[in-house]
Amino acid sequence: MSRIERILTGLASYNGRDACIRVTSFFFLTLYGLLADLDQKNPKNNSWLAQSLLLVFDFEKLVQLSVSFRLLAKQFATTRIIVRFFDDLPAMHQLYKHYLKAFKTQADKNKKSIPMKTMNPYVKWVTTINLIFWILYNPFEHLGWLGELKVLDVDHESWYFYTNIAWAGGLFTSVLLNFNVVVLYYMQMESKAKREDDKNYE
Repeated sequence: MSRIERILTGLASYNGRDACIRVTSFFFLTLYGLLADLDQKNPKNNSWLAQSLLLVFDFEKLVQLSVSFRLLAKQFATTRIIVRFFDDLPAMHQLYKHYLKAFKTQADKNKKSIPMKTMNPYVKWVTTINLIFWILYNPFEHLGWLGELKVLDVDHESWYFYTNIAWAGGLFTSVLLNFNVVVLYYMQMESKAKREDDKNYE
């Protein structure tokens, strides 16, 4: 598969499209940050991008361009919120599948208990907490967005703050899970090296 085909395949998927929208939003937000708080009296205080654009555009046009970048960043960010509006059920389903795999005792056709596959307690509980954070993230973001649109009479800034907490919690627990994978990998590599060096190693 060529690079272009991989890009097109990614854009055809939910995650790929979301990543593209996120990058575009951050791109416009970065441009806005470089053009924000323009200093007309002392142009040297402006960013390198603003100083370069002032050679082509006048100050008023540059201010208008900065506002346009901010609006574009906001619209792309809103698009991501709308796309994620229906992520609640998949997130809860993911937690349910994890519950069946890690906690619930299975039964065969004769209703006899099947020994549950053992899962590392660290992985089991960190994964559970991770999934709970992502489940909370969705309704918090919904309430913040609907409050911002005045659809609901709620403090949207508070709900966006809770959204950020849930996002940070989910991201942190994801890092913990990935760190555990790295540790296990190096432990396996170390054990393999010892076996190769010492034939009597058990």
